[in-house]
Amino acid sequence: MICVKVVTLTIQATDRGLPAQMTQTRAILTAVALPQRTKGAGNRAPSFAKNDGRKIPVSDADQVGFTIAKIEAVDPDGDAIWWSIESGNVNETFALRSDSGLLQLAKPIETLAHNVTSIILTIKISDGQLNATSEIAVEVSRSPTSRPQFSAQHYKTQISEKTAIGTQIYTVRAKSNASGKSSKPLVYGIYSVEDTGMEDKLRVEPTYVHSNF
Repeated sequence: MICVKVVTLTIQATDRGLPAQMTQTRAILTAVALPQRTKGAGNRAPSFAKNDGRKIPVSDADQVGFTIAKIEAVDPDGDAIWWSIESGNVNETFALRSDSGLLQLAKPIETLAHNVTSIILTIKISDGQLNATSEIAVEVSRSPTSRPQFSAQHYKTQISEKTAIGTQIYTVRAKSNASGKSSKPLVYGIYSVEDTGMEDKLRVEPTYVHSNF
């Protein structure tokens, strides 16, 4: 069993004005003990899967929080892996989930200089002792016309474990452009599932915006 300890820090920043102004934030530190190994067994470094030379598209239509890619990695010893962006994150535009490898948009693409069309990120993975790095290219595009927009950035609902198969559990809505004047038909689909084990249990009606169980 691997021992996990979580420490929550409250960090305060104070300026030197009169009167002094301050702000606070929380940082959550998760400390994971190294796994016990049999005598003579060496630790092997984690490795990336299918990332070298990879190009990831992102556009100015993507909203903050949008998951643009999952950086796959494996550890031959089965150790936990931590992901981080080591360099190349211009203007802190992207965020990488340290526990899952999900690469997300942290700031709107509009905050980048207009001549920026590609960003090279150096991604680091670690098992706590050994590391590996890989470069990925994020291709930035800017659309001359409006993209479809959902009515909310996030949706939240609950279902019972006894919910029957085929039950409609939620409805999401999007407009074919920001003003809602276009009548272009939309096709819906699940782009990614963050919680493993649920991939085959949910589906979205492609033309009726219903999420079914």
